[in-house]
Amino acid sequence: MAARLNLGDTINDLYVLRLGPFDRTTADRLLLELSATYSFPLAEKVRAHLLDRIGWLVPYYVQLLFRELRAHCIEREATPTPGEADDVFEDLVSPAKKSYFDYWRQRLNEELGKPDAGHALVLLNAAAQDPKGTSASTLSQGLAEHIQEPARRGESLRYLLDVLEGDGYLVQDGDRYRFRSPLLREFWLRRIVP
Repeated sequence: MAARLNLGDTINDLYVLRLGPFDRTTADRLLLELSATYSFPLAEKVRAHLLDRIGWLVPYYVQLLFRELRAHCIEREATPTPGEADDVFEDLVSPAKKSYFDYWRQRLNEELGKPDAGHALVLLNAAAQDPKGTSASTLSQGLAEHIQEPARRGESLRYLLDVLEGDGYLVQDGDRYRFRSPLLREFWLRRIVP
């Protein structure tokens, strides 16, 4: 937002503090604490499977999956298993639960405005196609339909990738850009990509 509004010089003396995801050990400890607090035992293999499915181990998603798994198992009088965790994952990306992820789509318009929000959708839709993401050249080709002039397209691509990485949508992994969150990617594939 600061870049779009040209406020960089206004905030240039602020201290930048990045809060990243939990490491796997910390995320597992959070699951153990939640498990103990709610008297809902989770075997190590179930916790490991949950963490694998979450991928981007921010506390919000760890707590969300725990809460949904607990509610799911209580409702069905089931023991938590990796299969039950998969059912919860599928339910979370269903239309009934879209409110957990739809704000990611809505934020594009709020943060970027037009036409950049539409261009960002093109990039995200392309990156969602493969769990490993896609290359910058493929992303540039996707923008070519909307921005014909190569220099302007390259500038727009750099700007949008900076924003999408900074806001947690994408992460650069080698020479590819992929969704940071497997949950968000699944939602995006099922609910956003045309």
